[in-house]
Amino acid sequence: QYILVECKNWSKPVGVDEATRFAGKLEKRHGRCTLGFFVAMNGVTAPFREELRLLSKSSFLVVPLDQADIDALVAANGQRSERLKQMHDRAMV
Repeated sequence: QYILVECKNWSKPVGVDEATRFAGKLEKRHGRCTLGFFVAMNGVTAPFREELRLLSKSSFLVVPLDQADIDALVAANGQRSERLKQMHDRAMV
């Protein structure tokens, strides 16, 4: 199994086109990649989140992370796995 990670350090929140492109990258892995982390330091737009909701019917999951999430992971020290699991669970709702 693979995990795909993409990072955007844009000055604005990332829009829906990037969600579609990232989902396409997951789909092109022929079932070998079912989890992706999309790191957008300045967040994502509401249409991006709506696209993820629509994609939730797919066989893969995209977990969006922003600056606050990355800061929380860095601060988690020995609890990083648990914190990452919480972020994963949040994306499943």
